[in-house]
Amino acid sequence: MATETEISVNAAPITCSTVTSSLSKCLPFLTGKVASAPSACCTGVKSLYNSTKTSKNDRITVCNCILKTVSSLPNLNAARV
Repeated sequence: MATETEISVNAAPITCSTVTSSLSKCLPFLTGKVASAPSACCTGVKSLYNSTKTSKNDRITVCNCILKTVSSLPNLNAARV
């Protein structure tokens, strides 16, 4: 059975496209269109979290992609980020 480290090494690196797709269900909440985060939003966040547990580079990629994406969102409610 593969160890967590082996899985991390063999996994494809995370891309901004993956981040955007994983977090797309959060947009209605982040822009104030709905009162609470949809379950699909929470699922996407958890998925990203789990896929970056062992890779610092993936965590940096996710962070940079989020920063880039939210800076271009009109009507973003910063208190919800």
